[in-house]
Amino acid sequence: MSNDAKKTAEVHSAMFKSAGMSKPGLSVVPVLSDAMYPTVKPGDGVLVDTTISEYVGEGLYVLDTDAGPQIRRLTARVKAGVLVTCDNTIYPPDTTNRDRLEEIILGKVVALGVVEDRKLLEHWSN
Repeated sequence: MSNDAKKTAEVHSAMFKSAGMSKPGLSVVPVLSDAMYPTVKPGDGVLVDTTISEYVGEGLYVLDTDAGPQIRRLTARVKAGVLVTCDNTIYPPDTTNRDRLEEIILGKVVALGVVEDRKLLEHWSN
């Protein structure tokens, strides 16, 4: 896992405790691209369970890519591995095998949110 990915995945646990959420491994990750639009858009935040580092079923995951952490939808295929897609259809789908996913999954998205105070999101993601 790259240092940038680790930094992105880390969050101050006090923020979660103050909100009544004390589970370790929860991180707020800012959405930086339009790849998952309309599900989430740039400027939104997603809550990621970083204790999940393998494919555990269909959903949104944060993947460690050459371009940095990216949110993608993963869907199992019967014979063709796992389908990796963006909700924004201008981006083409890809497939990969489960072994490769275990190397690049940083966490599973467990909640989506619109952040009204962008400065607060910047604070959480640093």
